[in-house]
Amino acid sequence: MGKSEHQAGSLGYRPSLDGLRGLAILVVVAYNLHWGLPGGYLGVDLFFVLSGFLITSLLLEEYRRNNRIDFRSFYMRRALRLLPALMFMLALLCLGSLILHSREQAEENFLASLIALFYFGNWVLAAGGFHILGTLAHTWSLAVEEQFYMAWPPVLAVLLNLQRPRRILGCLGLAIVMSALWRLQLSLSGAPPYRMYAGTDTRADALLLGCLLSFLLYRTKARSWSCFKARFGVTACAVFMAVTLFLPPDSAYFMTCGGFTAVAVTASLLLGHIVVYPDGILSRGFSFRPLVILGKVSYGLYLWHVVLGHFVDSGRTGLDGFALATLQGVVIAAAVAFSWFFIEQPALRLKKRWSRVETAGKVLDCKTDSI
Repeated sequence: MGKSEHQAGSLGYRPSLDGLRGLAILVVVAYNLHWGLPGGYLGVDLFFVLSGFLITSLLLEEYRRNNRIDFRSFYMRRALRLLPALMFMLALLCLGSLILHSREQAEENFLASLIALFYFGNWVLAAGGFHILGTLAHTWSLAVEEQFYMAWPPVLAVLLNLQRPRRILGCLGLAIVMSALWRLQLSLSGAPPYRMYAGTDTRADALLLGCLLSFLLYRTKARSWSCFKARFGVTACAVFMAVTLFLPPDSAYFMTCGGFTAVAVTASLLLGHIVVYPDGILSRGFSFRPLVILGKVSYGLYLWHVVLGHFVDSGRTGLDGFALATLQGVVIAAAVAFSWFFIEQPALRLKKRWSRVETAGKVLDCKTDSI
């Protein structure tokens, strides 16, 4: 299956991680556009684990090199990666609403755009405000991640200054358990599923599992972690795909009572195997070029697919089934390509000025772009 090559303190660019992100966006798009993938929404959990892992890895590498975390550079990188494409999409949505919809609908989309821009959509959704977010309901996950990006670096800096690795692991483990138990408590007390689904507090376990995985691989010898060996990686991949394909439609109660945590643990095992065995069969599989490309443009694809799927519907086109899905795919691909080449890439060139981290005698441009 491949020799373990992971070295603590060094990650660099892994095409397989972009490929894993490509799988996540593929199942999410299939679910949101109703292309027959009942558990596709769990791709968001894979994104959460990836985000926690990649961001923490970058911060740990920076701390190891400089004995500090440059918060200004970190937040500037995040802003340059996330805001240009988001603002472009929101501006076109508002403009399209003015042209194609009523004044009332345009005002509703403008309000939803403000909520999305300030990353508060998950709490609106958690309070049952589906009608407020409307077409932008999918931005709830962006809000969860942005709140994580704001809070995690200073918390990590405090933990690292303690110079107690076991205490850090304990804190992360406790936080993961508390998030899962809090979600269980809310579920058992009769809270609506959307409260547990969209709340930052109830979805933190997936992000923190990614953080924990990063810390384990940075602070320990990877080859000693037998849970990342071949059979566990392949099994985790198979389980994740089976869940996305066959998850029953009435599984909300099960997911809030522990299913989300189980999926996040599965994603962590899959991610851990890919990182520890970069020449293994799964790493090579996720380095498949189309998946890697999907992973690279996953942010723009996530932004656009729901919005354009709403505009390019059967009512406007007179199409359905495969013909409608094909047209939606073409329109979405065109928007994503424009966003990538003319909005995101110029911003990424600016982002590189804040992204260079020296390690092991060379400079790495750490690719931590994620949804």
